[in-house]
Amino acid sequence: MNKLISFSFKTVIKKLLAGEHYDFFHRGIIDPLTALMASLPSLSGIFSLLSTTFTKEDELFKKSQASILTSDITTLHEKRLGLFAYLKHSIEIVRYSDVPAELQALQKLLFLLKTYSNISSATYSDQTGLMDNFIQDCLGSIYLPSIQLLGLLQQVNRVKDVNEEFGVLYTERSMEKAVQADKGNWREVRDNVDDVFNTLVEAININWTTNELGSKEPALRANLIQVKEIIVAAISQAELNLSRRGRHKKDGDKNDSGTQTPDQVNPTDPNNPTQKPNTEKPKAPDISDQNPSGGPHVLDPDEHPPAGE
Repeated sequence: MNKLISFSFKTVIKKLLAGEHYDFFHRGIIDPLTALMASLPSLSGIFSLLSTTFTKEDELFKKSQASILTSDITTLHEKRLGLFAYLKHSIEIVRYSDVPAELQALQKLLFLLKTYSNISSATYSDQTGLMDNFIQDCLGSIYLPSIQLLGLLQQVNRVKDVNEEFGVLYTERSMEKAVQADKGNWREVRDNVDDVFNTLVEAININWTTNELGSKEPALRANLIQVKEIIVAAISQAELNLSRRGRHKKDGDKNDSGTQTPDQVNPTDPNNPTQKPNTEKPKAPDISDQNPSGGPHVLDPDEHPPAGE
């Protein structure tokens, strides 16, 4: 990580939906960087300003979430988590089999489950996308033979149906329950957070360049590398989110004011034959690699499932 952070991320965070933007800064930037910034006094001031500025977005986001978490939403959410847990258990129980082919299939599927180990801790909208990716993997050429061998195809399809049902309902409810009173200042709050983050990245790049060309302090260099890795990982995850959901603007993506409301989502449309599944992988570690509190895990391009079948 010897390069400066590219400012191409500006375009990425501008395209994020409200929930994705909140996740980007909350779980991707502020949480994993807070402790590290204590050892970087030259950056702690601007980072403190970022945290303070983000507080308003945090308040608006939580308010918007409270407006849509009605009983039917939470019930359906619990249902899909239950079905996913049932499928996971059905896979893990195969470890007691004495059939070699089944044990070989088990190893493949355990690898897949590990890839999506943080589904339960993701936000509602991101969980929908992660489950969709998991189901696509289960039904793809690599894992489908193992799913069929263990007789789990019906369970996979059940998770798929309920996840799609949740995605449709959540999107409808989000649009119905948009927080009208906060429409005007939501964009302003986001822009303020983005502006402070841009200043932070610029300060990080300046500190890096100054140290590399000057004193070359090993401790400072090591800390700045960690900071840059965390930020690049968050940007890579955001790019994956955009690619996975096919973030091409449609008329339905905007409310009356022309800005996205705090609780809008844009799940993949399973009935659209022209929409291709995303195969792009991030070039940096996932947010969860730096954030012990959890985040969506992304399969690294260099990882491969166990050989066999």
